[in-house]
Amino acid sequence: MRGLHGGRRGQDPQRTIPRATGGGILTLTVLAIGVMVFAGGVGDWRALSNINDPLPGR
Repeated sequence: MRGLHGGRRGQDPQRTIPRATGGGILTLTVLAIGVMVFAGGVGDWRALSNINDPLPGR
C-alpha cells in the first residue's frame, strides 16, 4: 500500500508546506516582474509615461 499515499511527500508537513508556500510566492513574484518588464517593452515607453488617465484611449 505504499503507492496509495503519495510516497514521502506528505510525511513532513512542517517542512514541505513552508517550502511550497515560499516557492509559490517566489514564482509569482518572478513572473509578475517579467510581465511588467516585457509589457512595458511592447509599446513606446515614452508615450506611456506621459499618460495621466488610468485607462488610455478614453
